[in-house]
Amino acid sequence: MLKKSLILVAASLLSTSLFLTSKDVSAYQSSTVTNAEWLNMRETPSNSGRIIAVLQGGTTVEVLNDSGSWDYVKYNGKTGYVSDKYLKANSSSNFKNAVVNTDYLNVRGNPNANGSLWDTLKKGTKVVVGNTYSNGWALIYYENGKYSGYVNGTYLTYNTVTPPTTPPTTPPTTNYKNAVVNTDYLNVRANPNASASLWDTIGKGTKVVIGNTYSNGWALIYYADGKYSGYVNGTYLTSDNGSTTPTTPPTTPPTTTGSLKNKLIVLDPGHGDDRPGAIANGITEKFMNYDVASRTKALLEQRGAKVVMTRNGDTDCAPYGSLNEDLNCRPGVANKLGADIFVSIHSNSGTSSANGAEAWYYKSSGKALATAIQNAYVNETGLRYRKVDSEEYAVLTHSNVPSTLLEMGFITNPEEASKMKTDAFKDKAALGIVKGIENYFGK
Repeated sequence: MLKKSLILVAASLLSTSLFLTSKDVSAYQSSTVTNAEWLNMRETPSNSGRIIAVLQGGTTVEVLNDSGSWDYVKYNGKTGYVSDKYLKANSSSNFKNAVVNTDYLNVRGNPNANGSLWDTLKKGTKVVVGNTYSNGWALIYYENGKYSGYVNGTYLTYNTVTPPTTPPTTPPTTNYKNAVVNTDYLNVRANPNASASLWDTIGKGTKVVIGNTYSNGWALIYYADGKYSGYVNGTYLTSDNGSTTPTTPPTTPPTTTGSLKNKLIVLDPGHGDDRPGAIANGITEKFMNYDVASRTKALLEQRGAKVVMTRNGDTDCAPYGSLNEDLNCRPGVANKLGADIFVSIHSNSGTSSANGAEAWYYKSSGKALATAIQNAYVNETGLRYRKVDSEEYAVLTHSNVPSTLLEMGFITNPEEASKMKTDAFKDKAALGIVKGIENYFGK
């Protein structure tokens, strides 16, 4: 069962009414790391104190005591001291009633996406919003004040306040031209830069229509007879002469097909926090797993799926819990939500010559899922097909929904690891997993 943060509140919060005033709960003090790219958190309040964590600029911390020039803070379950000249207070208190406006909303231990996962609330859940933060997150109380935690405020609708809508941006004037893809695989992204979400991958020779071009060399393209659009690096396009305008320039992402509409999928990036998994050839498994899982999540959501991650950032599913509690927590998320499928993503280790991908299942209900993902994954990444087989992995044996554990490749193999490090491989890995899931659901 997921851990929840119990908090002592005034008697009025514990009443059947969910309405609060600012007197009901003491203010939470929050600050953001500023004026420093990295800030050391120390065991004692001095520059000679042992460093117990390094905080990146922009990180939000909870200030437990702000007396003196060193603040005693809490971040991601750890407590320590930081110099207060690098902190800027950013919390505000104004209690309001709200409801969850998305199908599933994660409740976390800190006001950011890297906070430990504590709970998941369903659409329509009534909450009380305490403090709100500059990054858009909010401290909430729910179940009549019994529990509290942090959520992304984007997914809350206030009873008395309607947030303004963002005005649309008028696209620049276009000059349409025909072109073809001149590289084996070209990534189509959500925005005109290499860090934007991956939407699709198109092959060499694909005919496209170039719309807008940008100063960084990227271009907006239309393809599949104008059905899809997205952004690509223009270096990998060759002019096909002439010009044309797509019949109906699309306004939706290329993979927003709805092929997985209303499917609830739980992704489990293996390991995390003080359980890093395998480490070899410059790859730490917990980071590799999370990177690919995040890319997979983005692609699944573009196809209409509802996606929940068992961890976000370098955390455990069961903060401060034992290994067994953590392993039970991961499939427990899928069981609690009644997910359609559960996919655990890992990186393999073995001898330096071991190579290839493999998918595992335990219950017979997971065999078809494991097979579909394995087939699509090796087809997309080009890795060797090792096997699909049954094994008593804890995350599989404790799952009540169709489940699989994918071993993406061997980071202990220098050649395979060099491929797996690249963004190109990670994008293909994510796309392979998604195509496998689509094939499993018969889309």
